[in-house]
Formats: sequence, structure tokens, C-alpha cells
Amino acid sequence: MSTLDQLAAASSASAQQANAARDQQLLADDFDTFLQLLTTQLRNQDPLEPMDTNQFTQQLVQFSGVEQQIQTNSYLENLITSTEAQSVNAAVNYLGSTVTVAGVSTNLANGQASWELVAGTSASDSTVTIYDVNGNEVFTTRHSVARGESTFTWDGKTNDGTDAPDGVYSIRVIGNTPDGQSVNVYAAVSGKVTGVDFTGSEPVLQIGDVRALLSSVMEIQAPAS
Repeated sequence: MSTLDQLAAASSASAQQANAARDQQLLADDFDTFLQLLTTQLRNQDPLEPMDTNQFTQQLVQFSGVEQQIQTNSYLENLITSTEAQSVNAAVNYLGSTVTVAGVSTNLANGQASWELVAGTSASDSTVTIYDVNGNEVFTTRHSVARGESTFTWDGKTNDGTDAPDGVYSIRVIGNTPDGQSVNVYAAVSGKVTGVDFTGSEPVLQIGDVRALLSSVMEIQAPAS
């Protein structure tokens, strides 16, 4: 996390705490004023026609409810801040580790790119299509997807036989059985975490040129000692 991001996060947390403290003080001031008015009314009421206590009892209940809501909001803000801090720490610990994440994009480097394919049943009559970063189709082939986990490796050759340049490519697998039944085939990619982006609502892992949400991590391998 950059210094600017850290300052922004600290500023946001301070603002939330200040708002909660301000709301609590305003409620306390209002409650003090209410008690003063109530005391004055009781002191000056007609003994023969005392005040109806239902109204100010309801007001006391309302004050109590508002106070509890402010406290609840404060606790939730503290919980969110704590959870975000834990998420940041967890993401930082991924640096240098090799992870497998759910996703269709990976890096082509030195004429090789690999995807992990997962299918609930074998799909021997499947179509695999590779796209470049702009969504253009660069390669299509027939492929037999095994039941469970398997690996599909692309050698970087395009449909016209030329070598695709290194970069980020995505895969699409249309799984089918020999009798034409559709099969869901899911893709995952592996790589070393080289950076973490905290600018969004959830940390994003940088795996080469590929970006993956922290929640998409399926497997992690510790860095080699």
C-alpha cells in the first residue's frame, strides 16, 4: 500500500470515529435538555391534574433506542476496520507465493501458457478458444477435458501458425460429451504473486500481468526457502 493509500485509509477511519463521537455528544446534549424540561414540567405541574407519564416515557424509550443504534453503528465500524486490516495483512502474506486462482486469464511467456480445467464429468468433445487482451480470437482447437482436474497448455501458436506475442490471454471452454450433452468446465490459473493492489473494496493480487481478487484464491504454495 502506498503512503497516499495509507493516509486515505487513516483519514477515513478517523472521520468515521469523529462522526460517531459527534452523534453521541449530540444525543447526550439533547437528552440533558429533555431531562431539564421534564424536571421543570414536573416541578410546576398542577398537583390536582398531574401530567400523563405515557408521553415522556415513550420519549425516554426513543432516546434509549437511538443511543443503542449509535453504539451498534460504532461497533460495526470498528468491526469493518478490523476485518479490512486482517484482509490487508492476509494479502501481503501472499507476496512471493505461488497461488492458483479461479479465472480465465493468464500470461503467455516464452511460448507457453497453461490453465487448470475442472469439470464434473468428462467432456471429450470440447472446444477451447484463446483470446488476446482485446478479446480477439487467436486460437481454437478441439480438446478432450477429463473429469476432475486437468491441465490445458497452449504453445502460443495462432490459428494461422504464427507465434503470438507474450502477454495476457484468456480461455473459453465449451464442454460437451460425445452425445452432445453440455458440460460446465471451469478454468483456473497459477502464478507467483508479485504485488497487491488495495485501492478497491477488496485486495487484488498481481500475478505477472494478471490481476485476481483475493477471494478467488483456491490454493497457495509457500515461497521456496
